[in-house]
Amino acid sequence: MPLLPCCRLVAPQVTRQPQAMELEEGQPFLLSIAAEGSQPIAYHWLYCGKRLRGETGPQLRVAAAATAATGQYACVARNAAGSATSDTASVTVRRRWEGTPA
Repeated sequence: MPLLPCCRLVAPQVTRQPQAMELEEGQPFLLSIAAEGSQPIAYHWLYCGKRLRGETGPQLRVAAAATAATGQYACVARNAAGSATSDTASVTVRRRWEGTPA
């Protein structure tokens, strides 16, 4: 009798995409994705196409955005069966002018 595999690995599929946003410098922001597929799923975030060191979860939190954070963000979800990349989310951080309350 042939052995049947106990399970089939399923590559990740992004089920919730990160959302574009505009904010003023100094404000916090959060980008998040959700992915389904065989566990474990590993994540890494990209900023303008380059990997962000240490950002390895389904959420990217920035406590106080600087104008340099303006750009395109995406997240790659990966497991043993493959990978999926989220849509890009455009983040625009506007300079806060002198005299503008925080």
